[in-house]
Amino acid sequence: MRKFFFTFCFLLMGICAVNAEIQLPALISDHMVLQQQTEVKLWGNANAGKQVKIKISWSQNTVITKADKNGRWSGTVKTPMAGGPYTITFSDGKEKTISDVMIGEVWLCSGQSNMEMPMKGYQGQSVYEAQNTIAKAKPDIPVRLFRVERNKSIRPLQNVEGVWTTNHSQAVKEFSAVAYFFAGYLQSVLNIPVGIISTSWGGSPIESWMDSTTLAHYIKVNTGVTTSELSASPRHCELFNAMLYPLMNYRVKGMLWYQGEANVYNPELYAKLLPAMVSSWRNSCNYGNFPFYYAQIAPWKYNGVNNEESARFREMQQQLTKIIPVSGMIVTADTGDSIVIHSPQKKLIAERFAYLALNKTYGREGIEYMAPQFRSMEIQNDTIILSFDYANEGFHSIEKQIKGFEVAGEDRIFRPTNGMFIDRSRKIQLTNPLISKPVAVRYAFKNYSCMYIYNNFDFPLIPFRTDHWTE
Repeated sequence: MRKFFFTFCFLLMGICAVNAEIQLPALISDHMVLQQQTEVKLWGNANAGKQVKIKISWSQNTVITKADKNGRWSGTVKTPMAGGPYTITFSDGKEKTISDVMIGEVWLCSGQSNMEMPMKGYQGQSVYEAQNTIAKAKPDIPVRLFRVERNKSIRPLQNVEGVWTTNHSQAVKEFSAVAYFFAGYLQSVLNIPVGIISTSWGGSPIESWMDSTTLAHYIKVNTGVTTSELSASPRHCELFNAMLYPLMNYRVKGMLWYQGEANVYNPELYAKLLPAMVSSWRNSCNYGNFPFYYAQIAPWKYNGVNNEESARFREMQQQLTKIIPVSGMIVTADTGDSIVIHSPQKKLIAERFAYLALNKTYGREGIEYMAPQFRSMEIQNDTIILSFDYANEGFHSIEKQIKGFEVAGEDRIFRPTNGMFIDRSRKIQLTNPLISKPVAVRYAFKNYSCMYIYNNFDFPLIPFRTDHWTE
């Protein structure tokens, strides 16, 4: 009897396998957005050797592919101009249809807590304009959201947990504030559907978002047994394996990255890791140098407001725009807080990402996206004259005195020095009666400092230093 029972179970399993339906990854589902006017990959699982047909409602063409020995299959379809809704039908003899598929622009957002921070905020930490934004969410506004659930793995996974949702209040409330504000702004300007994918983990270091092969070129990779506690800090490669690798097949227009606070004390290593990480991601996606836009970390106290660790990290981030192809950096220097590391100004940060994307990616001329930055210093006896880029229309100060500057003489001691606008407010002149031979200038070059100077488009002057002193 027992032998008969096991034989029956074995036969039943075989029948179920033969009749198994096509399985699709979480990303390929109702309400998804596909990148417009390109070739996108669709993939899933079926019985080994089974022929799979893909029918798309925006075209008469049918794509035919075949599951390999492991049951995995993929097919490539061409997408039209933005529009929808459409349907996609997959068949291996039994049909499976997904509906309400939109064609438009797709962006991927990743990072640590400032990117992960939901519209509802964190405990005791709010997001400006959250309630108004949540209340105004409407499903008929074509912004679609996909939030990757937290997960870790010591080896690459094939799928993530998450669902595409329409633009309704409950989904917006739980979604990344930066990602949602960015998507909403982009949709309102381009007037086409926008899909936004959020995959982030608070407190995560860059090493957790890199594949083991790339990371091993720079440090010794430690991939032990993954803890089951999702609150524990992720280790090397774990988030890449579980929360990013499964997304690599999905075609996106570009990526937003807001991370760095967890690596702030080692800018030299980060300067090597970020370009390597971006390059490896682009190679894995296999569709060229997609735009990679990142946020300069905001000022915060760290180990003391007057120390310089995060200032040096931000300086390094600014330099990486010249190293990483098709990249750009937004400035958050005026969104920081000496006590709370999670800025409530997520809408302002997202809009700066949007300005960058609209100009550099979508070619919208006239939209400014660059913050003013130091260009050169001229010393005339006891006077310093500073020149800047991206300040053609001049500066203005939020206070009567032009504050935030420090000047050092040959003794390398920096002293606070107020400035004066010259050359139709495009240059700044500094003179300190205590310093007869000035040699160096710093502006807001600390872990935390207020911002005082802005250009006409309300971008703050990027903190800087003219020296390269190690201490």
